[in-house]
Amino acid sequence: SDILYVGFQETYQEDFNEIKKVLRISGNVSLPSDELMRHSNPENVDKFLSEIAVANLESWFSSDIEIYKWCLEQRTNIRWQHEINN
Repeated sequence: SDILYVGFQETYQEDFNEIKKVLRISGNVSLPSDELMRHSNPENVDKFLSEIAVANLESWFSSDIEIYKWCLEQRTNIRWQHEINN
């Protein structure tokens, strides 16, 4: 397989720490903690989407969603293969 690692936004910090190990990057390298530097929305921003908005996004990004689902399925296999090879 040509895929070394699959990381996700939902597990951003955990995945970053894991990829540092995989790539043998120094432990003192870290992600930005400042909201502005990490391009985060403030906690108080309303993230509500109507049912129509969700349906439109799912339709527009349907191919991307399929890739995302495939990555979720493959994630464990890719990590397992890496652990065996190292």
